[in-house]
Amino acid sequence: VTTIEGHLAHYVSTGELKITEFLSDEKIIILDKIYSQTPDITRSTIMENMGSIFTYTELGFFVAHRKSQSPDLL
Repeated sequence: VTTIEGHLAHYVSTGELKITEFLSDEKIIILDKIYSQTPDITRSTIMENMGSIFTYTELGFFVAHRKSQSPDLL
C-alpha cells in the first residue's frame, strides 16, 4: 500500500493526478492555510496536532500537490 501511495503522490507532484482525487476541498483549504502561515511545518508536527483530521498519506499527497504548484517550495 505504501509503495502504491508513493507512486500516486509522484503523479500528484507532476500534476498528472489532481489533489482533489485524494482530499476533500475542506481538507485542502485547511492545509493551504496551515502551510501559508507556517511554510516550514513538518508532516509530523501536523500529525501530532491534527492527526485525528488527517492521515499521514493525505499529508503526503498534499505536499506533493504543493510541489506541483511551486517546485521550489520543497
